[in-house]
Amino acid sequence: PGRIPEQSVLLVGCRFGDNVGQTDMITKVACWEVECDVDKTSALYAEFEGPSCRCGYCRNFWAAMDSAFPQDFKLLASRLGMDVAKPTEVWQYNKEPSGLHYYGGLFHFVGKIVFDPRKPSTPGSPTEFERLVSGFELTVGEKGFLIPECFKGQQLVHLDFATHVPWVLDEPD
Repeated sequence: PGRIPEQSVLLVGCRFGDNVGQTDMITKVACWEVECDVDKTSALYAEFEGPSCRCGYCRNFWAAMDSAFPQDFKLLASRLGMDVAKPTEVWQYNKEPSGLHYYGGLFHFVGKIVFDPRKPSTPGSPTEFERLVSGFELTVGEKGFLIPECFKGQQLVHLDFATHVPWVLDEPD
């Protein structure tokens, strides 16, 4: 349930509403509608240096980042004020039988979820990921975790992703 056809667009549309600030944008992301303060989010990403882990898995993700995110996601990140080169956290789940590495991670943006058609009935229960294209999924939520210091104190939405990337480093995986 809730799967998006392969050819559909991630960013369905955006509008600036009467009930939001001048820099706020309301947009539909997959099945969610979110409000985002683009200017505040951009300013926070300008201050944020990115995750500091330099393990082999993280270095591989950074080296393979061009293939990690589909173009629609890059456009979404830009419109929300997020720097696609600076996920607030990244982790590697496993190496798939195909040889690709399965990664997860997240971004944060200043805002709130306006509409969530699949809001969990039990607080703290996970929200399903939406498959956007083959090998890339995302979900959004408002629980605060893994928040960079410069983002603390803001009303945040986290945008979690799962993606597959090749091993590109000249060292064993």
